[in-house]
Amino acid sequence: MNVALGLESALTGIALAAILFIANQEVASVYSDSPAVAGVASGLLLWVAAYHLADASQTLCVFVLRSYRITVAPLVVYCVLLWGLGLGGGYLVAYSDTGVWSSMAASPAAFWACSALALLVTAAAFMAMLAKAAARSTHHASA
Repeated sequence: MNVALGLESALTGIALAAILFIANQEVASVYSDSPAVAGVASGLLLWVAAYHLADASQTLCVFVLRSYRITVAPLVVYCVLLWGLGLGGGYLVAYSDTGVWSSMAASPAAFWACSALALLVTAAAFMAMLAKAAARSTHHASA
């Protein structure tokens, strides 16, 4: 893989997430004239920024994993983490009394937070798979 392309993708993801994090209120106000709606949306955009960082990382990793012909394991990870932890966790946080997370009850923030967390864990899993595949490839090339 071209290291410069990977670095460029990572920096682009970081830059766009930073812009969204810093300018969340301005972005939200572009889409609504209502201060109440813009206020709720700006809070959600903070979770979207976190989601974007994790998504950029996992997208790059899964692309490289495909070049190693590793496709089934990422599918299983996606199904378990994005559907289970992301959607299922969002549902539990939003619709049950979860103590520490109770401030997100009945809020779309619960779904964004759990989805961002699920994507972060997904990215970490893919990075581990990628490191293992790269080490195996290096070992086979030197043998």
